[in-house]
Amino acid sequence: MRRTHSLTVLVGMVLLVLLLTGCGTSKKQLEQQVTSSFQEKMNTDPAYNGYGLTVHSVTLVSSGGNNYDGIANLLYKSRAYDVPITVTSDGKTLIWQTKPGAFLFLLQ
Repeated sequence: MRRTHSLTVLVGMVLLVLLLTGCGTSKKQLEQQVTSSFQEKMNTDPAYNGYGLTVHSVTLVSSGGNNYDGIANLLYKSRAYDVPITVTSDGKTLIWQTKPGAFLFLLQ
């Protein structure tokens, strides 16, 4: 009887953890996905691929629902630049975009 109770408690705790963490994409995973997607864009888009931009990191903060505001930290000529971004993600697909004027540092 005691063993059955312990197993029931264990299963209940596992279910609780799954419910609390959810089945969707975590913020950390989303940040990694945006970092990868952003770097791919910098490597393949003719407007940016000649600059040798490296996406160092992406930090996101929820702005409600599936929307996030954030900063992409880019390295250019051994200097770090913060580029404001917005992200929308439904857990399967994500869309990110930069704010107007985000790449003005390339003109310096």
